[in-house]
Amino acid sequence: MGEDSSRYRVLVLTRFFPPYGTAGGSIRIVKWMRYLAPEGWHFTVLTQDPQKPINRSPDSCENLLGEIPAGTEVVRVPAPFTLADPVGLGWRGLLASTLWGMRTLWVALKKAPKVDLILAVALPFTTAWMGALLSRLKGKPLVLDLKDDFVGNPIQKFKSPMRRFLEKEAEVWVFRTCRAVSVVTPESLEVYRRRYPQFAECIHYIPNGSDLEEIQQMKDVPQPPIDDHVFLILSTAGRYESGYRDAGPFLQSLALFLNKMPEAHPHVQAVFLGNALGKEYQPLLEQHNLSGVVKNFPAVSRRELVGWLRRANLYFLAQPLGNTTAIAGTLYEYWAAGQAPILLFAEPGSAQRLVDERKLGRCFGFHQIQDASDFMLQMYEVFQRGERVRIPQEGLEQYDRRKLAGEFGALLDKVIQVSQRRAV
Repeated sequence: MGEDSSRYRVLVLTRFFPPYGTAGGSIRIVKWMRYLAPEGWHFTVLTQDPQKPINRSPDSCENLLGEIPAGTEVVRVPAPFTLADPVGLGWRGLLASTLWGMRTLWVALKKAPKVDLILAVALPFTTAWMGALLSRLKGKPLVLDLKDDFVGNPIQKFKSPMRRFLEKEAEVWVFRTCRAVSVVTPESLEVYRRRYPQFAECIHYIPNGSDLEEIQQMKDVPQPPIDDHVFLILSTAGRYESGYRDAGPFLQSLALFLNKMPEAHPHVQAVFLGNALGKEYQPLLEQHNLSGVVKNFPAVSRRELVGWLRRANLYFLAQPLGNTTAIAGTLYEYWAAGQAPILLFAEPGSAQRLVDERKLGRCFGFHQIQDASDFMLQMYEVFQRGERVRIPQEGLEQYDRRKLAGEFGALLDKVIQVSQRRAV
């Protein structure tokens, strides 16, 4: 369907978009676009230039490029300079983000007259204030898709008091501008409605999810290069590093398990897809004799990913530190595959609640090394008996991405309809 015959035209502002960054940064918006495009939605995306980004990040989501709808216009705006710091919490990071935001806003001003709605994807929050400013300048309705808490994010404690104050005021201003805000967990919904009761009716819960048909029904998927006699522990999440998504407790638990059962050492492999395990963990691997057990594998296609998910005997994930109101999309992928239990390291919060309430595996605090090790041993003994533990699928249908995209599209449709009636 061509742009001229589109039902609605949406301008998307996002810092992360394939191939830049990990899949977790962009899979939600890509899936919305994939499922809404056949319904007549046309998208123009303004995002970072992978060759000149604000922060260096591995391009580990190339597999999502094929899911971007045909006819989508993607404009990649270069940053004025690239930070050596991958997080960029200082004033130099703020300057880089702001300058990129102003460059992108200049491009957006030319695109805005032709669109029906502005969709800002955050975090980072740069896109949110860009969208709010653009909405006020051009009179186009703004919807904010908020994947994590902003001012309540634990990363805020590393910022100066002045910056925290300014960002708090910016969040209030953005919420005042938005026609609707979507959040990804019930806990986020509660947090934001409590923080901004005056905007409560504009804040909506639309969770992350998984492509159920794709993961559960895909046929002839390639098998990963893992022998049948190997107990496979699999992580498909992006970027493990201390201070963010820390793999240290998992590696210590794995070492403890293998020390208890040294004969298992040749028959266990822990794989991090997307080369997600940071180099900082190499000394820990060497210290515990895990270099031959723990492996980084490059990013794979969606079809190959399904093969890995079906082969695994235990899924592993560490929730980012302090992100208690978020649930990584990886958890829904594990649940949809359903071929193994989940070993989750997380603080009490949304992810822990999902795993415990749905009986998807076991959740451990980052200090529960011994307990996690015992769980690995228990699952390995099941594997030795030639058995497989599958996790229950009840309730999974409500997290089907196709269904959720329909809900998101209905929200955008309502915002546009109300805006058009007001303009008459």
